[in-house]
Amino acid sequence: MKNIILLALNTFKVTFRKKSNIFVYLILPVAGILFMMNAMGGEGSGTVKVGIVNKDKGAISENMTKYLENTGRFKNVPIEEDKISDMVVNKKVDLALVIPEDFEKSIYDGTFKSIKVVSLKGQEVTAWVENYTNMYIKNLLDISKASEGNKETFNKIYSEYEKGQVALKVEKIKDKSFSKGVTQQGFGFFIMFMLIGSTITSNIILKEKRERVYQRICSTPVSSKIYISGNIIANLTIITAQIILALVAVRKVLKIETYIPDLELFLVMFILGIVAVGIGMVIVALSKSSAEAGNLSTLIVTPTCMLGGCFWPLSLMPEGLQKVSNFIPQKWAIDAIAKLQNGLSLWDIRMNIFIMLGFALVFFALAAFKMKNTDKTGSFI
Repeated sequence: MKNIILLALNTFKVTFRKKSNIFVYLILPVAGILFMMNAMGGEGSGTVKVGIVNKDKGAISENMTKYLENTGRFKNVPIEEDKISDMVVNKKVDLALVIPEDFEKSIYDGTFKSIKVVSLKGQEVTAWVENYTNMYIKNLLDISKASEGNKETFNKIYSEYEKGQVALKVEKIKDKSFSKGVTQQGFGFFIMFMLIGSTITSNIILKEKRERVYQRICSTPVSSKIYISGNIIANLTIITAQIILALVAVRKVLKIETYIPDLELFLVMFILGIVAVGIGMVIVALSKSSAEAGNLSTLIVTPTCMLGGCFWPLSLMPEGLQKVSNFIPQKWAIDAIAKLQNGLSLWDIRMNIFIMLGFALVFFALAAFKMKNTDKTGSFI
């Protein structure tokens, strides 16, 4: 055990010999999660920009869009139908409403043509618009039913309705769904930094093989297993520091409520950290040089983070890719965070934990097998 600790301390010394590595390992991941969560938090504040495509041009549809803006929650932005995708994708509007032709006529005769909602932000944004428009349309349909198809009667009742609408009292409430989404995507972004840092630390093994340090260490009573164990301990210690700093930054700097006890969130991230170390070891075992390891790391980390839901909600991905994500460890960490936010306990997410530990076991076993069969330090370049 003493040799493992000494080797771990040596790994720390080699890692942080360059002062810039303090920034790479400790400051950059925290700065990344702060930037990501602050940017996403900023999107959730203030009014929601609603792109309006009014193909009806009737008085009722015009009044309905004015009603939305008068709530103080939305800002209407007139747009053209062929520009919807561009406006939504480039975040010029948060969502778009397409009011169909003959919308007013469909209200008069009670057939009702539905309004199309286009958005990339999910229920935390669209639910608000749907609630307000559904409430307004329900009142219109009730008036249509009471007027029994008589347009003159409808207009008379509707006119009185517009004059005597109950005043809307707006109260700000805490939007838990948005904060939960920010936490999931923020820590998803942090996972990427954690994986990159872990692979860099593991690459120290390749560096010391190239410089013959590994050969000299293994010529002593210290075995290769003890040497690798020292690297793993050092790696996990760095990951622990990263997670603690990230949690402190989120709580104390951004003051964002994650809706998860800190200890439980730490445990989920630490278990994924073990998986990250396993991935780093596999990359080292499969690589013949530091350059090759760097390329392999890029090919593994970025695509798996994309498929695992670190950058965007898995619900936005095609069904086929969602099934593929079941074979990505990051997916199970993000899923565990979501379940804990919904009030489940650690026992309820035990399957997520077992699956992540299973990934770690497979990665370490694969790395050990490969290293055992290719451990020829003399021929390493």
